[in-house]
Amino acid sequence: MGERLYAAWSLASSNFTELLKRVRARPVGNVRLCLGKVASVGLGLVSFVASVIIAGRRHQLLVSREALATNG
Repeated sequence: MGERLYAAWSLASSNFTELLKRVRARPVGNVRLCLGKVASVGLGLVSFVASVIIAGRRHQLLVSREALATNG
């Protein structure tokens, strides 16, 4: 992946028109790749939010149990 990225970056800096020609030749693959990355980021974000909600609920339950134990 690193070599391909370097080659694309190098081509973009030296001959951007040629890079656009190569990218246009594979639009379906590029769109699929971008959608895959966006979906992956979205899934990661949903997973993070869910874990924060679960951790917050667990913390709330532990605090309420401690309050019940100390107040009798």
